[in-house]
Amino acid sequence: MRTPRVSNLLREYFDHEVSPQYFPRDFSFDTRALPIAPLSENKWYVKQSPERLCRTYEFKDRSSVRSFMSELMDYEDRKNHHGEIKCKGPVVMIEVYTHDVDRVTELDKEYANEAEQIYNEICSYGYR
Repeated sequence: MRTPRVSNLLREYFDHEVSPQYFPRDFSFDTRALPIAPLSENKWYVKQSPERLCRTYEFKDRSSVRSFMSELMDYEDRKNHHGEIKCKGPVVMIEVYTHDVDRVTELDKEYANEAEQIYNEICSYGYR
């Protein structure tokens, strides 16, 4: 006995015309109605000369700053990609860009995403 091919089994499905009433015309969705929200807004912005990503984080105390800095520096060492980090009290300012090309690259965007994740974790433990 010959084994049927998938394309033959599904031919009826694919050849069948579906009435337009089964497809909604408007695919837009108001995301403000969702019951979830991000832990923090993305507050990264771009400065020029050279192009770089910048962000300021505020913490409740120096202990949370230490935790954030330690995790971020561990990430930098793993990726061998380092940003400029300035710390003044409970405030941490970061600027990051790829020095070889004097602009923002995917590597910098990954850095920013990792910093956001670390910050959100620190905040979720009540440090902020």
